[in-house]
Amino acid sequence: HRGRGLMTTDVTAATFVKHSSGVMTFKVAVSSATLNGRTVSAVSAATVSGITISDVGANLAYTDPETCATVAANTGFTMTASGGTAGSDYSIPVTVTLSDGNAPVWVVVIQVRDS
Repeated sequence: HRGRGLMTTDVTAATFVKHSSGVMTFKVAVSSATLNGRTVSAVSAATVSGITISDVGANLAYTDPETCATVAANTGFTMTASGGTAGSDYSIPVTVTLSDGNAPVWVVVIQVRDS
């Protein structure tokens, strides 16, 4: 199972839900207020036991499926999650380096639910 999650956030936290057997790509769009003219230049995620995180990076341009608006490249980040144990929550620290060198840490919580 492949899926997508999408969230725009002014804070440095995001929560997504996935199935234990699914592979899901999450997109987190950082608000223009948070970016304040900056862009995302690099992204890294910590390794967390029990779940596999891959393909972490600044976002490419895409169309938001809810608003049909175009989201510019380098204004958020993406990551793919696979595995995990049903009923578990995983907190993934994600360091987002901005074009001015600031590097806030987002916490992406992935809840694994099979029902």
